[in-house]
Amino acid sequence: MADQAELWPENWDPLEVAYFAGLFDGDGSVAMYFSRARPKQPNDQIHITNIDVRVLIRARDLFGGRIVPHAPSRMSRQATWRWYVCGLRAERFLRAVLPHLKIKKAQAEVYLSTRSLRRGAGHYHSAKETATLRAAAAEISRLKREM
Repeated sequence: MADQAELWPENWDPLEVAYFAGLFDGDGSVAMYFSRARPKQPNDQIHITNIDVRVLIRARDLFGGRIVPHAPSRMSRQATWRWYVCGLRAERFLRAVLPHLKIKKAQAEVYLSTRSLRRGAGHYHSAKETATLRAAAAEISRLKREM
């Protein structure tokens, strides 16, 4: 696990972190899934989708990650943007916002519980580790369906 000092950079204002926790609770998602191309290594991503790219630029400036155009929603038909982070940046973001989360707290906790098994691209997990990661991915999907 990363040192607490690494997880809370000095430029993170606690009020902004709380703001992004609320934004993530409403417009964010925890994604963990396995692809056929990499059946033993999960893909994961934490993201927030919004029509106002300015708020996502601020998220990127604070927490890292990338911003990409996203398909317009069916309801509003407005162009949307998606900010996303993976790996250690996703862990840092979730650990920062976790105390403020209400709706997605359980999903974040499941995601964070698997971080010790994540060793980056090119690492192949044991059968036991893969089973643990698959169970976590299934639990995140189950929690999403309950919302």
